[in-house]
Parts: sequence; structure tokens; C-alpha cells
Amino acid sequence: LLPVVFPGLSESDREALAADLAQFYAELHALDAEQMRAAGAGSIRAWVEPEEMLRRIWPILPAEYRTEIERTVMSWQELPPDPHGETYGFFDGHGWNMAFDRARNKLNGIYDFGDSGFGSLHQEFIYSNFISRDLTIRICRAYERLTNRNLDRERIELMSTVLRISELAELHDDPRHGKNMLGYLLGWLESRNSI
Repeated sequence: LLPVVFPGLSESDREALAADLAQFYAELHALDAEQMRAAGAGSIRAWVEPEEMLRRIWPILPAEYRTEIERTVMSWQELPPDPHGETYGFFDGHGWNMAFDRARNKLNGIYDFGDSGFGSLHQEFIYSNFISRDLTIRICRAYERLTNRNLDRERIELMSTVLRISELAELHDDPRHGKNMLGYLLGWLESRNSI
């Protein structure tokens, strides 16, 4: 499901997609943790350490974004533990891992569980922001109805930004992907500032 597709979906198709994804996450999060560990599930891959993130991206980061990036990373460091703790989850719910039937505007499946494992519950909900903030909001609402867990939208937004910073830090010197990652981060910051 590419980001350019989502805006063209009808209201009912958007709601159905969000409901399907929320159901998927709710069922995944309800799996028995000990059984998942026994089956070989471990912790998800950690992001780049905060100081290292900033060190790596500083030379390529336009000066006008530096204060905002520093504040974002500091806010992330100061986050208290996730109120819902850790859960087994997918942790890769961006559109490139979704088998989306464009003719019927229906989610047919989800693939690539290579990044699945144990992580903070709120982190599960950041990856759909690669598709659309609107989709993420809808998923959160549907998930809350299914699970009676309240989700912190500000926490999800903050972690979505830190993910983009971490990805840039990982690929900052990659001649093929570094410039793209910088563009994604700056575009995200601009869209965040326009909310």
C-alpha cells in the first residue's frame, strides 16, 4: 500500500483498512509472551543511540532543523516507560509490507515478519505513518475500541520522528539512500509543523 494510494480511498475503505490493521495488531499483541519467546522471538532491533544519532546526522542536517531535532531526541530520551509495557508485535507496518488489492481497495495480507519481536506497544503504531497520519489515527481508534487500551498520540508522533532520525543516522553516508532519508526526515518535519 503506497502512500500515494491512501488519499484516493473512500471513507469506508479507509475505515475498513484501519479496522483490519487494528485487528491484526490486537490479535498479535494478545499472543502469549512466553510461548513466543519459546518459539524464538526476541527483542526488536534497537535504534541508534541518541548521541550517536546526532553525531552522524549533524554534518548533513540543514542548520535550521538542528534545534528541532535536538529537542525531539531529548524528548524521546525523557519518555517514561511505555504505559502498556512490552508486547510481541509486528513493528514494521508500513505499506511496502502490505498485500493491498488496489482493484478492490482491500488488504489481502501482511508479510515480512523479519522485524517482529518484543518492543514497546506504542512503537507498533508508528510505521503506518509512512503511509498516512490519517491511517495511523484511524488504526489507533479502532485498536482502542478492540482492546480498551488508550494510546498516546503524542508519544506515537514523537517516536515516528525519532524513527526517521534513526534511519537517517544509519544511512547518512550511504551514497544511494542517505539523501533520500534526509529528504524523508525533512518532509516529515515540515508536515508535522503544519498540523
